[in-house]
Amino acid sequence: MRIKVSYSLDLEEIPDQMIKLGQKISDLVNKDFKQDLKGLNEALIGQQYIVTGDKIIALKESLIILDQTISDLGNMLAGYSSIQVQNQVGPQPEDGPYFGGDNAPE
Repeated sequence: MRIKVSYSLDLEEIPDQMIKLGQKISDLVNKDFKQDLKGLNEALIGQQYIVTGDKIIALKESLIILDQTISDLGNMLAGYSSIQVQNQVGPQPEDGPYFGGDNAPE
């Protein structure tokens, strides 16, 4: 069973954390996923169908972890990029642009 955990990081920690998540993704693909896929193929070739079911479950679990890690990295990258753009552009007016009419600045 897995649960979703949310946590905060200092802005300076985000680039290092993104590197760690990228490495985790690489490790998941190059180790766990390949190992699970190899086990599945060996079970299929050996016609070990009961074992094959277990191998499919292991492969699906690896894919779930991989998907969640990729999502975490994507969300972190989107948030960090948004902050970087906001810091370059500067603060925006809270009321939005003035186009005339009822929303005239006071």
